[in-house]
Amino acid sequence: MRVAFTGIAIYTWDVAFRAATVVGFFGGGGMGWYLKGTTQQLESTRVAAILLVIVGLMLLAEIGSGWVRK
Repeated sequence: MRVAFTGIAIYTWDVAFRAATVVGFFGGGGMGWYLKGTTQQLESTRVAAILLVIVGLMLLAEIGSGWVRK
């Protein structure tokens, strides 16, 4: 029961984080807002850092979810 709940909680966090990033990119604030601002200013180093953080968090959630399910 706890494993299923933890897996669902991690999945829900993952979906919410992705949605917040997309919504932020189109004007809602948050991580997407920073990404949009740095892309508009052509700051490639910061854009790369933000994208790496987003991808890293997604990978961490996937690995954590897989670990919990085992």
